[in-house]
Order: sequence, then structure tokens, then C-alpha cells
Amino acid sequence: MQSDGFFPSRKINRRGNRYWVDLNLWPFVGVLLVLLVIMMLYPGRGTHGLGTDLAVVSHPVSLWFAAREDAIRIAVTRDDNFYLGNSKVTITEIPQKIRESAKNGSEKRTYMEADGRAKYGSVERVLDKIRDVQIEKVSFVVYKKR
Repeated sequence: MQSDGFFPSRKINRRGNRYWVDLNLWPFVGVLLVLLVIMMLYPGRGTHGLGTDLAVVSHPVSLWFAAREDAIRIAVTRDDNFYLGNSKVTITEIPQKIRESAKNGSEKRTYMEADGRAKYGSVERVLDKIRDVQIEKVSFVVYKKR
């Protein structure tokens, strides 16, 4: 056995090296929670990026099927532009596009995303075109008043 003597730093290490790896995941969990809260509180889910300021009501009803991929969503903006899904259409193309969507197996209901400042005449013209296709179920997508 070797004596420590004058140089204790030269002591023979009889133990093997032990590696201890620790990955702290709590900051990652914190970032995920913040993103979850932001996504839950973000109110612009229904408009699909069309830039419509939906009307605000006191007692809305949840429309779960409006978020389906094959749902017939018609948006009316304040500057009299019409969108079916995410594509811009004219007022005369709306019945034909709705018929095509109905043939492809979508629900026999349309979801109207009318801008809160859109003219009533524009919304009424779209409703008339929807009735021409024999669809009587029209739901309006709105925001809940806070």
C-alpha cells in the first residue's frame, strides 16, 4: 500500500469512474404548458384565417361538426367577398360548389361565417343561394360574449 505522504492529491483511486447523467425536463414541461394555455385561449379557431370578425352573442351553442374537413363553410366578409372553405368564389358559383360538396358526402348543413360588419343584403343573397340547393339547415358561426 502506498502512503499519502506529502502529496495527498496523488492518492490512488481504487473506485471506478461513475457517470451520472441527469436531464432536467421541467423547463420543457413549462414551455409545453404555456403553449397549451395559449392554444386553449386563442379565439380565432373557426375562421380558418379568412380575416372575418365574427358576430358576438351571449348564448352560443357549440358546433363541433363545423371543424370537420368536409363541412360546408361559407364566409362573408365585410367587403362583400365570399369564401367557400378557403377558396374565394363569386355569388353565382356558390350553388354549384355546394352541390359538388354534397355529392362528395359532406353533411347537408352549411356553416355561415358572416363578418359582424357585413351587409345584411350580402348575407341574405348567400342564404338565397343556399336555399336554391335545397339545404335548409344553416348554422351561423359566432363568438361568445365575454
